[in-house]
Amino acid sequence: MTSAPLNFYVRVDLALKDHALGAAMDRATKKLVSSREAGMAAFPEADAVRDHARRIRAHTVGQLGQYLRQFETAVHARGGHVHWAETAEQAVAIVADIARQHDVRSAVKSKSMVSEEIDLNAALARAGVDVLETDLGEFIVQVDKDHPSHIVAPIIHKSRHDIAKSFRGLGATDEDVVDVPQMTAFARRLLRAGFLKADMGISGGNFGVAETGSLCVCTNEGNGRLTTTLPRVHVALMGIERVVPTLADLDVMLQLLGRSATGQKLTVYTNIISGPRRGQGATGAQGAMGAQGAMGAAGAAGAALDLLSPADVAKKLGVPEADVMSIISSGELAAKKIGTSYRITRAALDKYLAS
Repeated sequence: MTSAPLNFYVRVDLALKDHALGAAMDRATKKLVSSREAGMAAFPEADAVRDHARRIRAHTVGQLGQYLRQFETAVHARGGHVHWAETAEQAVAIVADIARQHDVRSAVKSKSMVSEEIDLNAALARAGVDVLETDLGEFIVQVDKDHPSHIVAPIIHKSRHDIAKSFRGLGATDEDVVDVPQMTAFARRLLRAGFLKADMGISGGNFGVAETGSLCVCTNEGNGRLTTTLPRVHVALMGIERVVPTLADLDVMLQLLGRSATGQKLTVYTNIISGPRRGQGATGAQGAMGAQGAMGAAGAAGAALDLLSPADVAKKLGVPEADVMSIISSGELAAKKIGTSYRITRAALDKYLAS
């Protein structure tokens, strides 16, 4: 794939003449569009929830300064730090300075469009930090010295055969690239070593919750959770418009996020991170850092808290969802009401199962 600085129209002309690229794009876009349509069609309340989300966003943007200050205060109360950046240069300088302060030599990253826009990897490399992209698509892009072409599917412009060729350059055998599962396993083996040695984890942030100072990171790969909890320092990059006032508002947004992107009811990993590691034996980063601004980010790091819906619990227990609701109503299973729905933590489910 060709990227800037070529003239836009020259790039368009070259892309239209690339038949392999056209075929890859056609397959991927048809799948994404059909999945989204199916996901929304199976959600009867889609229009009403979308209207509610629009009202939340309009209200938040109208009171943005207030909610950003509330978010910053809440992050600090949980032991994290918030940094503000008005320009790309300021944002990369802040992250590079955090790396120097903590003697960071290697960093792992989950997907972050802000980091791509501000060219963070190059800045960290100049500061002596080895950066490894751990989202599978972003990893392939990094291997090819390419750029992501889509916010959800960064290698939408590549075919399976293109990826096999890239992996052969990393030492993959014919068996390693015989099919997609084998290629995924090959990449996992390479990435796992990076997670174990990383001093810093860098992530994006889908949402920041003003009332709690929590960061919500939504991914479909386990790399996001490893990035935010294994390294001793976590930096989250988030645009200021990603803040929401409350956890109830977050619940509304999460009902739409996965469906709008891939047609999923919920992303595979929906992590709510509320501060750095607390207490001996706890998981998560030791320090929570971030940068936030007009194109910067806000950060909070620590142990991930899994929130399960009654349907998730019903599936795990092998019972109807109505039975789970009865258990919640009886008080046997602790649940938090968020908006019009309930969410159960894994800790609460484990306690119920042990009783």
